[in-house]
Amino acid sequence: FFFQAEDGIRDYKVTGVQTCALPILGWVYRLPTEAEWEYACRAGTSTEYSMGTTLSCPVANYSTCVGQTATVGSYAANAFGLYDMHGNVAEWCLDAWDGSANYLATAATDPLVTTGTTRILRGGALGYQSYACRSATRSGLAPSSTSVSCGFRVVLAPAFGPVVVPLANFVAIPQIGRAHV
Repeated sequence: FFFQAEDGIRDYKVTGVQTCALPILGWVYRLPTEAEWEYACRAGTSTEYSMGTTLSCPVANYSTCVGQTATVGSYAANAFGLYDMHGNVAEWCLDAWDGSANYLATAATDPLVTTGTTRILRGGALGYQSYACRSATRSGLAPSSTSVSCGFRVVLAPAFGPVVVPLANFVAIPQIGRAHV
């Protein structure tokens, strides 16, 4: 299950929840792995963007389209029902990154990279050019960094899934429903 939240440092509102009232025993909320994020972004497509081969302002918030973050759901959802997978805010993933390609040399199912000093960001953001918002584009940022152009989604996944990499330096704000990233 993917959950979507408002962007920036505003109050987070869960939207597009897929019938799941409370966490199920043995399941945890966490950031998506990079592979999970790309799978959700592509939504069954093999093109540069989930909506085709080009990106334009009517379908995503990037470059100078709006000039500020937009409310989640301002643009059409992808085929999986997920909003703003391209642009608006870059999204943190669970994987670490050392600045290299650091992909495994062999095929793997949902690999999780745990080496590196930065964390993966996917999806591009406002102010990014369209090529930086492609489904396959990746970048990294130190977990202690803050930016209004970075956000996150959470997944509800089995607790026995990938090892959770601690994201030290993320600071929880002691108000329900808010986080500072």
